[in-house]
Amino acid sequence: MTESSPHHFAIYVEALLGAGHMRKVATLAKELSDRGHKITILCSPNSFKKAASFNFGKHTSWHALPEVHFDETRGIYVSPRSIALEEDYAHTQKRADSIIGFLQDQQPDTLITEPWPLGKGIYDNEMKMALDHIQNSAYRPALIALSRDLLLYPNDRNLAKSEAEFDKAGIDIINRYYDALITAGDENIFTLKDSIRGYHHIEIPIYYPGYFLSPLPDRNTLNDHERDVVVSAGGGFSQNNHLPLLEYAIRARQFSDFKHHTWRIFISEDCPSHLMQQLESLRRQQANPDGIIFEKNSAEYMHHLVNAKAVISMAGLNSVVEAAYLKKGYNIPIALYALRDPALPISGQEMRAEKFGAIFGLSVIRKDDLLTPENINQHLRALEPAGHSTIELNGAKRSAYILEHISSQQRRLNVKHSHTPYMPIIANPFDFP
Repeated sequence: MTESSPHHFAIYVEALLGAGHMRKVATLAKELSDRGHKITILCSPNSFKKAASFNFGKHTSWHALPEVHFDETRGIYVSPRSIALEEDYAHTQKRADSIIGFLQDQQPDTLITEPWPLGKGIYDNEMKMALDHIQNSAYRPALIALSRDLLLYPNDRNLAKSEAEFDKAGIDIINRYYDALITAGDENIFTLKDSIRGYHHIEIPIYYPGYFLSPLPDRNTLNDHERDVVVSAGGGFSQNNHLPLLEYAIRARQFSDFKHHTWRIFISEDCPSHLMQQLESLRRQQANPDGIIFEKNSAEYMHHLVNAKAVISMAGLNSVVEAAYLKKGYNIPIALYALRDPALPISGQEMRAEKFGAIFGLSVIRKDDLLTPENINQHLRALEPAGHSTIELNGAKRSAYILEHISSQQRRLNVKHSHTPYMPIIANPFDFP
């Protein structure tokens, strides 16, 4: 295989609480696929289900890892035997063996991991086994970590005794095994210095190519009354976090300035049937129940989002980026509901939503605000100017360019990995075309 021939990129990802990680990976995979490369996604069937409506590109295939679940009652990730994943060593070994078997058989040019190792420490054991295998074998792919713009996970890695130790554990892994870190964000908005202690100890190149905006259709020419209010709880579903927003949004419609518009409420496939029935019962109690429509998340969501009259949404990373794009382009009312993490003085959702809100005129409902129909309507009325700031949203395209260069260089070097990662000979910041 020549340096310029199509590359094989393997992407390891799990998304069990929401679909945000899978959305980011889908956007990158499609960009790489459109450039003619082969992509394989390594994930469990549960994560794959969340991605069913996403476009990963025609050259993308799947390698199924042994199943893992999130137990919302206990708030932990578990194996099929309902044992905490980090305590079920036999199942962790099966997952590691599956990853290693794939690497041995397929030998991708590049392995990308997201969000591990700077998040989701529950996957430490399986991934360390896989990377130790790479380190001790002649086959050596380029190793790339893909992270979000803000990293605030103080309770995520159970072995950590403090936030600083958590960060140090991730940084030690980065420095020992990886060649580059791609942060899906704009360094003019956030850098990793804003959220990770020990940032200066990272020894490999860090790139900020921009945020990964999923492809959006053009906004249609519609009469005002034809546009819907779009309500979204994101790609996951938690009774404690997502259900309150949907319930209060349903109640808010009859008091809203937009009560004559259809309210289209998008709900994750993860929503349990008894909670779906609870929402349906609440819908029927409203003054005009036919004006409220429930839809499961699908490929049609983007069409409705870009054509919305107004948007009420969870403040996940992808939702905030989409909101900035819509606000900048069409100046529509947008209210974002940012979750608070009780373990942190401020959560990543709050930090990001507040920063984007100040820049782009987005209204932010914080979880410790009084979440009432009146409050939701007040936030929708707060139509601030869109602002004149710009943000880099071509992160997936720019990341594909970086990955091609690193992967090509790895082919040329064809080195056996050692404890000291090789340094890609790439300008940083990157000189994008």
